[in-house]
Amino acid sequence: MLALALLLATSAVPPCPSADASAVTADALAWLAGSWSGDDQGTWNEETWTAPSGGLLLATHRDVRQGKAVAFEFLRVEAVAGKLTYRAMPGGQPATDFTLLEQGPSCATFQRAGKDFPQRVRYWREGEVLHARIEGTRGEKPASKEWAWPRAGGGAAGQAPMTPPASAAGGTEPGPTDTDPDKYAVVFENERVRVLRYHDVPGARTRQHRHPDSLLSAGSAFKRRLTFPDGASRERAFKAGDLMWVPAQTHIGENVGTTDTEVLLVEVKGP
Repeated sequence: MLALALLLATSAVPPCPSADASAVTADALAWLAGSWSGDDQGTWNEETWTAPSGGLLLATHRDVRQGKAVAFEFLRVEAVAGKLTYRAMPGGQPATDFTLLEQGPSCATFQRAGKDFPQRVRYWREGEVLHARIEGTRGEKPASKEWAWPRAGGGAAGQAPMTPPASAAGGTEPGPTDTDPDKYAVVFENERVRVLRYHDVPGARTRQHRHPDSLLSAGSAFKRRLTFPDGASRERAFKAGDLMWVPAQTHIGENVGTTDTEVLLVEVKGP
């Protein structure tokens, strides 16, 4: 996690009640459990927490950029010397410990002594979005970084995210307007972006094609399956108004729901 997602703006940090680290157990942080992911300015963040069991929560964090893992971290929350502690191991390094400072029904703040950044790690949950924040001082000036990660799949637990496997990130496949001009239409283009409108009906399926990094805006509620060149597939149900950052990928798209698909896709050109 020592690593703003899906275009969600950084929100005000909500208040969280002070806590006695020796009186709170890992069970109080059960709301962390699940897989959470999102885009951080071109880097895809993935963080997965287990449910608490035996006084312990475990988590893994991975950052992927341009199809390559650029960072990882192991995390755990457990009692250390009788106090609930957040233990961060970026890159598999020895643990850095943060002791519980604040805790509520869906929030927790951990703090460590010393001047190294960060001094505090905060988590809080708003519905199906997990927020994470690190803060402290750098050069005697306040500093912070915040992320907002929807539950992987953008909705109910168990939905697969639309992140492609690594095998789908490369390639020189034709673009969507070449393979499926009956479904994709260019509505705007300049030297920086190309904006496509996409429409299909239940049961429709595209030919295999490639997208660069793109922002997807859902204009309707629909359900979609993407199939990647290695045979892996992902499904997701969208709501009207959903926004999603889609990393560059090659896939076949299929409407597997009962409603038409209406989408605007903003494709990014170059770095």
